Amino acid sequence: MPYRETNFSTRPSVQAASIVAMESNALRFRGLCAAVQPSVPPFWKSNIQNSRLGGGSQKSEFAKVKTSGPSLPTYDHPFHFPPAKSEVPPPVNRMPVEILGEIFAQFLQLGDFETEFDAFSLSVSPEWVASPMVLGQVCGYWRSIALSMPSLWCSISVSSPARGVVPIMQIWLERARQHPLKLFVEQSVRPGTAEEAVTNEIFALLLQHYHHWEHITFRVHGRITESLANIRDAPCPLLTSALLDMWWDDDVPVVDRIWSVLHSSPKLSHVDWNDVYAHTIQLPTHIPWHQLEDVALSHYFDINEFCTFLQQCSRLEKLQVSWIDRPGFSPEPCTPILLTHLRHLSICARTSLDPVFNRLVTPALTSMILKYKNPTKESRGLSEFGNLLRRSSCTLKLFKVYLESVDFLNFLLHSSQQLNYVEDLYARTTIPYEVIAALTLDSNNKFQLLPRLKKLKLAGCLSPEGITKMISSRLPPHIKKSKMEALTSVSVEIDADALPMYRTI
Repeated sequence: MPYRETNFSTRPSVQAASIVAMESNALRFRGLCAAVQPSVPPFWKSNIQNSRLGGGSQKSEFAKVKTSGPSLPTYDHPFHFPPAKSEVPPPVNRMPVEILGEIFAQFLQLGDFETEFDAFSLSVSPEWVASPMVLGQVCGYWRSIALSMPSLWCSISVSSPARGVVPIMQIWLERARQHPLKLFVEQSVRPGTAEEAVTNEIFALLLQHYHHWEHITFRVHGRITESLANIRDAPCPLLTSALLDMWWDDDVPVVDRIWSVLHSSPKLSHVDWNDVYAHTIQLPTHIPWHQLEDVALSHYFDINEFCTFLQQCSRLEKLQVSWIDRPGFSPEPCTPILLTHLRHLSICARTSLDPVFNRLVTPALTSMILKYKNPTKESRGLSEFGNLLRRSSCTLKLFKVYLESVDFLNFLLHSSQQLNYVEDLYARTTIPYEVIAALTLDSNNKFQLLPRLKKLKLAGCLSPEGITKMISSRLPPHIKKSKMEALTSVSVEIDADALPMYRTI
């Protein structure tokens, strides 16, 4: 049976949904393209060709399609367009290939409908079910353009691999040619023998295109596949980001070897090691700290180890780390740790973070997630947080806190001046009435806390008292000063133990 281009599915109902979705996308494209003005200035072509790759003699991808790709049919070909009443073809038929290509790229990035993530086994991205195969079902002209654009086929997402996916992937990889690849492969939570076999075939196929990997996300919930375990011992020249969610207790050495190969890639800057190094005594020496910009790591640091780790990552822009659970037994001299580029910081700790906060300098910090679980019931442990913000002169706009055994009101008041620019606050902790009162606009049109707050989410309020007044005071009719902002989104969860009990008769 000849191969038919459609989204793969093992379920008939899902396949029918896929066809309906494709038809819906085709209709959307006809409407989108019909709105484009028929007259296109002559400078469009030259500008696009010169702007894609820096100008000069270099040509854009679309220009190369015209010269080196398959021959494209003419606009007035009778087999591609129905005869019109007028001799002048509609605007979509006269649209330059450069603009049509831009529309194709935007379609694949945005998508226009939502569906279950696991409804399709093959799609362009994990977020949207938008396939370049849809483009080829509109007309022969669109199909020719889609097949001539490798960038439309370079993103492959496979969820719950099933039999039949591998041949389709082979076609996509051939159409991607030499373009850098974005790859997403995720097994079911409890994969069966057949799914593990297909996963092994998928990785064997992807490894044939190893030198074109740019972004990879591999989530393997079963045993490590044989093909991936035998990854070649050579750098991946284009690899920029890697996330591996795969480990069993006896597979840690195998995963570490895979990571050692990926770490040798000269452009690698974004890594998510998940839990593979969570219980190791020391992090491996093959990690390229000097080139990392985005790090997600689960590891049981002590304070001294964590400070040493930070000193090695001078290029960090985003850091997510857990767990810091042991104090340093021999504190080192308090030399500053300057992270000039750090914009997003997420820390989960079970010991005082003051030894870190009193050394850290982060002038570019704009968002922070702080999870602090203090098993010793101490009131201190975060007293240096305000000093960190003051020393760094940063503008914190997003702040999420998960606090245990901490006086939340004192914590906010101690850092109130440094939190003046926070626009988005999410707090899950014990929130007494005094916190609600401090967030309320007073009679002098003044907030004690967070004057620029737009989004607020509180979980753990001890009483509903004052919440309505606080919210209404921060709505537009009450805001009279330019340096204040009105709330646009509010969510408040009240502790169930604080609510009165009602008896039914």
